[in-house]
Amino acid sequence: MKKFFKDLFNLTWTLIGFLIAWIVLEGEARIIVAFILVVGFIIWLVTFKIRNYEEPKKS
Repeated sequence: MKKFFKDLFNLTWTLIGFLIAWIVLEGEARIIVAFILVVGFIIWLVTFKIRNYEEPKKS
């Protein structure tokens, strides 16, 4: 669980950047940024176990 929150904290800066871009932009660019924001977060969530895979310890 500790790794999850550390990874989430690291992702927070990217999400803040996308959020600021979404606030500043207008029209279709705003829609595209919102789509990228949502899809990116979902991909990050789904691939968490893959990115933080640890080899099983051999006895």
